[in-house]
Amino acid sequence: MPGLADRVAQWNRTRAGREENLLTVLHHCQEEGWAVVNKPAGMETTPEHARNHSLVLQAYLPALLPPPPSGAHRRGPRPCHRLDHRVSGPVVVATGEEACRSISRAFAERTVQKEYRALVCGRVGAAGDAFTVDEPVGGRAAQTEVSVLRTADCPHCGALSELALRPRQGRYRQLRLHCAEVLGAPIVNEDEEVYVLAEAEWRRRHAGAPLPRLVRRGKGSLFLQAVEVAFPPPRRPEELARVRVPVAERFGALLRQAQGAWDRGWRGTTPPQRRGGAGGARPGGAAAREPLGDAPARAVEKRPPPPLVQERKKDVHVHESTLASRVRIARMFVSRGRSRGSKGRVHVHSWCGRLEPSSSSSCLAFSAASRRPSSAQVGPLRKFGQCSILWAGFEDGGLRPPGVAE
Repeated sequence: MPGLADRVAQWNRTRAGREENLLTVLHHCQEEGWAVVNKPAGMETTPEHARNHSLVLQAYLPALLPPPPSGAHRRGPRPCHRLDHRVSGPVVVATGEEACRSISRAFAERTVQKEYRALVCGRVGAAGDAFTVDEPVGGRAAQTEVSVLRTADCPHCGALSELALRPRQGRYRQLRLHCAEVLGAPIVNEDEEVYVLAEAEWRRRHAGAPLPRLVRRGKGSLFLQAVEVAFPPPRRPEELARVRVPVAERFGALLRQAQGAWDRGWRGTTPPQRRGGAGGARPGGAAAREPLGDAPARAVEKRPPPPLVQERKKDVHVHESTLASRVRIARMFVSRGRSRGSKGRVHVHSWCGRLEPSSSSSCLAFSAASRRPSSAQVGPLRKFGQCSILWAGFEDGGLRPPGVAE
């Protein structure tokens, strides 16, 4: 399927900087009819759970996996389990009927081992602590083994914790609900409806303090990743086939960024306070620290914000060849000038591309107060050389129509 293969190549080409979002085959046992494929975040696993216009992993599998050389073939490769839309990681795929029945039975009998990595808001223990969360999800039993790997201070929520999560079942949103509702530590960049479920447990753990407001970090991706899956292969039930992917670099990067901001004095969205101010406030609302030792206090000067548009005595000159184009460009400049609060004149010059200059030019003057052109003039223009619509200047230095170079 060359068209589908091209789409897979385009997907990987546009996401080359983040390995966890590549659509790749991690392991393929063609003789036994199964494989492990990396599912990127932002893609549904199967069409049964796909939203409107969602990308589906199952639709791309025929371009990645050939059918098995022997045994009964399936109509196409099919995932044996699913990952959430916002979660990336390894997915077990069956290409043969025998492998599909064997792997599905292993999931039903809970002999499959899975591990996830999550970054949550708040502290649920010290680094090295391990415990089990046993709380039903959707009225069905659900247990999750939790290990605290490392923590870091965070200006927004006080602390961040990196957790290793090993679910014993595969309930819908089991890990996300256990972190938010049971631990009171929602995953970073969690959905709003799940994030607010942590309010009660957060207050209990933090002496009544309210749950911090939801702050999107990085590109807004959920900080939850499947990193390992292990299951008994179809023809070797006494063994475990184990496939692991590296943890995304964004986990460690956010921990280092949060700890660095905390060490520099950031608290919430308040920047670090400067030394040397006495009783005054930094621009931006943060109170200044007391001066060290006997250093004299210096008042902080409050400067007014810069104007939106720096007015300059420079008009706009646009050269065009037809009357319709001159009128269109003049109206465009006048409209943009009014919206930016600018003052000046727009000169739209008639020019037919000949060496001799045109005999007339149109001038429109406008201002922010009048909200419309205030005057029109016609006069001679002296221009040398051959040109077309190649130059335009505006008083704020940053307003030029498309196709017009300085």
